[in-house]
Amino acid sequence: SAIDAELHPRGIGDVLLADLGNPGLDVTHYDVEVAFDAATGVLDGSVLLSITATADLADFSLDAVELEVGSIVIDGQPAQFDAAEPELVITPAAPIAKGDSFEVAIVYSATPHPQQGVTGIPNGWFVTPGGTFVMNEPDGARAWLPSNDHPSDKATYRFTVHTPAGSTGIANGVLEQHSINSGGETWVWSQTDP
Repeated sequence: SAIDAELHPRGIGDVLLADLGNPGLDVTHYDVEVAFDAATGVLDGSVLLSITATADLADFSLDAVELEVGSIVIDGQPAQFDAAEPELVITPAAPIAKGDSFEVAIVYSATPHPQQGVTGIPNGWFVTPGGTFVMNEPDGARAWLPSNDHPSDKATYRFTVHTPAGSTGIANGVLEQHSINSGGETWVWSQTDP
């Protein structure tokens, strides 16, 4: 569905990256969990965003492209949402006041692939004979992770990456945990510098 530009502004006014960023949000932390099935090309993901409202919010948006969102919960309450690419417009059960902190849990899936970035350089999710990788700069994160995808909104991250047995999951930060089970391997990375 179309977004009313006055009710749901796109981007934060960046001249070069016009669609990126979302007014009224300061994301302070992302807790990301992903599993990619190379045989089907499907990524199953979830993310818990810790956010502080920098404006009164009757609704808000995150950057998201070609993601199938299953559910969104804000502080334990289901929220309505509309995937109006390149935005994911979210309406909480009750308005959020400027200065309030809240958590947004999103469950989603995708068949990610490289996107044509605003700079003309492909970015996003890549599949190679040796595995997969992401190149997020400058506008590729939104192709696999619902986010406030603008470099002005710094945040910390925790990544839980599920891989097939014998594969290594690597992310930013410090490796906190690695485990092996019958379903494969799990790698947990923590990036404590925003």
